[in-house]
Amino acid sequence: MAQASLAVTWDRALDDAAFDSEQHHRYYRENFGVRYTVILLNRRNHGHEWPKTTYRRQMVKRFRKKLTGARHRRVLGHRWQVESAFSRHKQRLGSSLGG
Repeated sequence: MAQASLAVTWDRALDDAAFDSEQHHRYYRENFGVRYTVILLNRRNHGHEWPKTTYRRQMVKRFRKKLTGARHRRVLGHRWQVESAFSRHKQRLGSSLGG
């Protein structure tokens, strides 16, 4: 991502649960100017507690439910779709994902 950021401006970052830490959210936002980070939360047996850190809490607040009057449902909770998309991209793009 650091290398690609030389040529591209980032608005959003999507990652899987392996990158679920406040450090990753902060790194993307502060170093690359990413406005939204969507990184699956790995609850680690914490149930439905709110995340304690700033960016993780903000992500859950934005993506948890459909807002009143909104046309589309919020996407948090659709982990299987995200994991499926990551798998599909890895299969199709293979070595060009490198890193």
